[in-house]
Amino acid sequence: MRRIVAGPLLVTVNCILTIVAVAVDIKFEQRLNVLLLLALPIACVSWYGSQKQAEYALLFVVGWSVYWGIGGDWIAWVNRVLETISIAAIWYCVRELRLSLERGKISRQTDEITEVLTRRYFLQKLSEEMERSRRYQRSLTVVNFDISNFHEVNEAGGQAEGDKVLRMVATTVRDHLRFGDCIGRIGADEFAILLPETDNEASEYVIQKMKQLLAKEARKNYWPIGFSFGAITFGVAPSSIEEVLDALDEVMAYAKKDGKNHVRHDKM
Repeated sequence: MRRIVAGPLLVTVNCILTIVAVAVDIKFEQRLNVLLLLALPIACVSWYGSQKQAEYALLFVVGWSVYWGIGGDWIAWVNRVLETISIAAIWYCVRELRLSLERGKISRQTDEITEVLTRRYFLQKLSEEMERSRRYQRSLTVVNFDISNFHEVNEAGGQAEGDKVLRMVATTVRDHLRFGDCIGRIGADEFAILLPETDNEASEYVIQKMKQLLAKEARKNYWPIGFSFGAITFGVAPSSIEEVLDALDEVMAYAKKDGKNHVRHDKM
């Protein structure tokens, strides 16, 4: 998940607001409540900054409140404690709201059972990588595979056993992909893998490795399943995503025509 880091402009604005709040505090000797001026930069950094930036901002405000509370009467101390609690509450609420929205975004992007990308977001990722392939003239490999006899497992062991198969497939493939590669569940028993900047030879090695790992896990769990793979390596990705999907359907049809547990890998 991409984390938004506060840019120079945001940092500058927040520093100015903090300096203004501190200056007002000093000028009026704490007679003027500057909670709002301090709360604004805290809220901004908590929303747009990193976790560490937000923590530093909160520590600064807490330290400033403690510093001004030293030597004051008990009323000044109570005011400072209440201000600090209020600012900390703002910091916490803003951070939790942001994290909640990020978790919601992740849940929409990933399949509930397998925790890999849904079809929609896999195709979005594919579109992005196709554009990058064309821009930099880099190769791109797209792999499609499905689980043979999956319905037999569902019928014999129930939906829970079928879900266990799906999770095994997703976890096995995901754990052996490089950073930047991705896997998505694009059908009931169908998955797709995206291998950016991977040529024909390298992608063939990945496909055969995945096939062996999945077969090993299936035997270990006594599942009567197999895996058919269809893959295409593009020297440079085409401009249409429909062209890629149609080509994948075609190679998958050839792979299944050859029988279960076969691989068809074309180069375009």
